[in-house]
Amino acid sequence: MLYKLIKTLLQFSPRQLNNETRAGKYLLSFLQKNNFPFRLNQFTFYHPDFIKAVLLADGRKIACQPASFVSGKISGKDNLFSSMAHINFDLPHLSFNPHCPDISVPVMASHYPALAISKNDLPKILKAKKIDGNVIVNRVKHQSQNILVGNLTKPQNLIFSHYDSINTGAVDNASGVAVSLKLILNNSKLLAKNLFIFSGNEELSYDFPIYWGHGYRMFEKKYFRLMQQAKKILVVDCVGNDKPQAYTSAYWVNEGFPVKNLKSVLKKTALIAGDLDKLMTVYHSRLDNLSQINRAHLNQAYYYLLNLLK
Repeated sequence: MLYKLIKTLLQFSPRQLNNETRAGKYLLSFLQKNNFPFRLNQFTFYHPDFIKAVLLADGRKIACQPASFVSGKISGKDNLFSSMAHINFDLPHLSFNPHCPDISVPVMASHYPALAISKNDLPKILKAKKIDGNVIVNRVKHQSQNILVGNLTKPQNLIFSHYDSINTGAVDNASGVAVSLKLILNNSKLLAKNLFIFSGNEELSYDFPIYWGHGYRMFEKKYFRLMQQAKKILVVDCVGNDKPQAYTSAYWVNEGFPVKNLKSVLKKTALIAGDLDKLMTVYHSRLDNLSQINRAHLNQAYYYLLNLLK
């Protein structure tokens, strides 16, 4: 069942804008079909709509993807960065993920044009005498939602998982959504004391400097009292590629759950994920597909969470 749920969600990939809406409708139909009541926490925000990405090295096309929230041109190769470096990317640049053989977009530039390329195309860039890039991005209004299932009065635990994605998004995060759905389906009694939140718009928004996690912050804005009351806040994101574990350091929790009042709930919050180093080899790329999902590890994530909620 878990594998089938992930496969269905991948039909809507990349799960942004219209495809995110389609994925949300699928989740609602799944809940309705199985007679699970839900409530919607809807919100409107601005999302990047990527229109065009072109990169030429001495006149020859290099495969690329947009990696910025704004349009513009990139000339030359002086600003060529590893997207995994902990530096300010706010200048026109090209980026690559040194761990991933495909085009990967781990970091988005906020205020300057940027393009992402595969590390395998680095030699072409370095050898070229002339580099010309162009990215066109529109800022569009979009409506998304958090789908709330369970106890909305005084839940003991909050379980979050986001259903949008950059590129394919099997591990990140169709896997977490599938595990949460199966928990509800097979253990309906959990809904009496817990609240499951299926969140849209986790990946991209015009919130700066932290552009990810907007959907979580919209839940926080309306339901912060539930976050204060809860015994545990579990963020199920990127399971199924290895044995599940709870990441509780401030760094990883903030990466997975960047809400405004995180400090006040940090001690009871955990990111439930698989191997995050392994994830970087396919992160935000087309390689994050079904081949990255291990059925045994996916089932382990299911039982791991079930034990945490007992």
